[in-house]
Amino acid sequence: MTKPPFQAVPTELDFPKYEQNILDLWGTRGIFDKALEAGSPSAKKYVFYEGPPTANGLPHNGHVLTRVMKDLFPRYHAMLGEQVLRKGGWDTHGLPVEVEVEKELRIHGKAAIEQFGVEPFVKRCIESVFRYTSEWERLTSRIGFWVSLDDAYVTYHKSYVESVWWALSELFNKGLLYQGHKVVWWWAQGGTALSAAEVGLGYKTVDDPSVYVAFPLVDEPDTALVVWTTTPWTLPSNGYAAVRPNTKYDLVTVGAALESKGKKPAVARELGVKHLVVASDLRAALAEKFGHELTVVRTLAASELVGKRYRPPFDFYARSLAETRVALKAGGDDALWWRVIAEDFVTLDTGTGIVHIAPAFGEDDHNAHRKQLARYQDPLAVELLCAILPNGEFKPDFGSLSGRWVKSCDRDIITDLAQRQLLVFEEVYRHEYPYCWRSDEDPLIQLARPAWFIRTTARIADALANNQAVNWLPDHIKDGRFGDFLKNNVDWRSAVSATGAHRSTFGLVVPIQSTNTRPPASPKSKGAIRRRSTISTQSAVKIRT
Repeated sequence: MTKPPFQAVPTELDFPKYEQNILDLWGTRGIFDKALEAGSPSAKKYVFYEGPPTANGLPHNGHVLTRVMKDLFPRYHAMLGEQVLRKGGWDTHGLPVEVEVEKELRIHGKAAIEQFGVEPFVKRCIESVFRYTSEWERLTSRIGFWVSLDDAYVTYHKSYVESVWWALSELFNKGLLYQGHKVVWWWAQGGTALSAAEVGLGYKTVDDPSVYVAFPLVDEPDTALVVWTTTPWTLPSNGYAAVRPNTKYDLVTVGAALESKGKKPAVARELGVKHLVVASDLRAALAEKFGHELTVVRTLAASELVGKRYRPPFDFYARSLAETRVALKAGGDDALWWRVIAEDFVTLDTGTGIVHIAPAFGEDDHNAHRKQLARYQDPLAVELLCAILPNGEFKPDFGSLSGRWVKSCDRDIITDLAQRQLLVFEEVYRHEYPYCWRSDEDPLIQLARPAWFIRTTARIADALANNQAVNWLPDHIKDGRFGDFLKNNVDWRSAVSATGAHRSTFGLVVPIQSTNTRPPASPKSKGAIRRRSTISTQSAVKIRT
């Protein structure tokens, strides 16, 4: 009887068993090693460096999905006859490592780490980063993800550190690396920023004060803009007031009390001005809220308000800067702070149609400020108005607010506004607010942090042209989701931050050298640092990988 050409198909299928048989075949025949050696020496090279996992945590289903997708591309290029380098890596830096070690030590926050000792803490971090290496290697093999882990790169090794230094140095030398600010959701107690995904993990329903505040105009002291905010603690850092372009605004007087419809009548507050300015579309709603008639004296266009100067609600900064003017690129000058600007993000569905702008505490606020900076001859000379320290407390020289947690100051700020006849109305505002998911009693705050930016906007034309050359499947992604992403590109914020300004203790240190007599430099190696060791001033910044 002749042997059948094919094996009989089993009646029961056991996919895990068949997968293991294939893995065993690959192992016994050294298929992966042969794949690495495939291709002639003259063949085109395709280099794949895996975006590395952190091995102090266990892998999960999400890692399986991403690794399966990533594995497609090296295999495809190998089938084209190219020489394919598949190099794995281990991410050994950053907050996830520190948080796990803090849990082990039962400590919490930057101050506790410093009390424990930075050097012993870093040693514990190094000991923890390879805790689950075997589990990661087993997963890598089991799902058939072809990547070399025998010579994997490690982010705390010198070779990797200097490769980051080299990349930043190249960007610096090309004029693509610069320092600015970035507004982030900031965990003040922990001293670090949270990603958008992390912020989404900790929302709570809270009651915050909602206040309507009068900003008297400099040239018309009997008239005041009315702004609305649910963060009174940001008012000492106010920089501008924003109106909505192409919108009508009413100049009103506060009239008689309205019928309260069974509710407690609103208190007729004593104001230090005769007239208020609010958006025409919101006047009726505000009259009902305030409990008083708002009688129209005249109607203004937004353009009539733009450029007007007003007195800020607090004068901590105005004492020295109220009369400061700044030279413009187009010629002439303008008031540096406390004037009305126009911004499209001002809405008419709530508030007054006039927005309090504190550039240090909101993304829209900061972007509005950056637009103003773009008009100036020397934008780097303008200091950001920020009354808050990284620990969430008011800085010295801010009177009774100094040294106090910002949110604990809201009531005192409101009382002070009322005493100075600037408080138009107050109420309680219930809304969702983010707390730190690692410490659910700690509310987050938006805070502008010093940051280094890579000027990606300088190369946006090249990126758009390259995108058009890509054969996207499905093709609508080219001009849709990815095309929109490129068109709305902003300069990329790296994770580099000034010494002491970041919570990270176990981080990759990047040297930025500066001096008053020589231009700053971004060395690309330890040798370069030694060669420039005569520089008088050195400041190190950290990068979280």
